Amino acid sequence: MRRGNRAETMARAFLEEQGYHLLDQNVRYPFGELDLVMLTPDRRTLVFVEVRSLGKAAGFHPLETLLPGKLQRLQRAASAYLLRHPALQSLPVRWDAVAVIWEEPPRLEHYPDCF
Repeated sequence: MRRGNRAETMARAFLEEQGYHLLDQNVRYPFGELDLVMLTPDRRTLVFVEVRSLGKAAGFHPLETLLPGKLQRLQRAASAYLLRHPALQSLPVRWDAVAVIWEEPPRLEHYPDCF
């Protein structure tokens, strides 16, 4: 399994342990992909979760790879997702990020409502 897939699996497990409810994973559109689509534990907020991972030796934080072009693709993918799921359109939307740093053991950091 690639590191990216492992990072998403770790992020999903962590968030589910916190009470989040998974709606979708790896939703692909021609212009972007949504890693995780979840509901908050109270099921009142829709959360699009971007998972980023890097090795410790990279010298910078995984979230530093979220450049403006990537953020625009994510927003476009989220809009497309909402168009396909009209029942979710009435919910507030939040963007979370989960960073996985590949050290021993791997370190996971959750950033709610980060962009």
